[in-house]
Amino acid sequence: MAKKRVPYDSIVLIPRIVAETTAATPYTAIEYKYGCPAHVAEVEKKRLAMTPAMVKEFVETCDRRCRAAYACRAKWFEKIARSGTNWGRDQLYVWMSHWLDAYLTDPQGYVAHHSRPGSAVPAGTAP
Repeated sequence: MAKKRVPYDSIVLIPRIVAETTAATPYTAIEYKYGCPAHVAEVEKKRLAMTPAMVKEFVETCDRRCRAAYACRAKWFEKIARSGTNWGRDQLYVWMSHWLDAYLTDPQGYVAHHSRPGSAVPAGTAP
């Protein structure tokens, strides 16, 4: 008998908290092997200027994205959710940092792209 899958809201790793923490933590470009210092400084300046409404919008968009990935069993999110170690959490921080960069570079474009119908990440594809 197959093991019953826990609902998204019951998984140990809570993407909403990771997104909130990412928005509150200095941007260091952890998603890039070699971050451009000028770009890192530009994103950090924008992060520091985030309003509570922007943080909320970023967190909700990230949560919708992770929820959709979990629903369609996207391989990248399944690995993170099933990790059982700090690796899964750390990988989610890497993705959230990348998404924060994208959000701060073009907030309206990022939200519009990830809020439209059918924008969920298809199973087996990278975020």
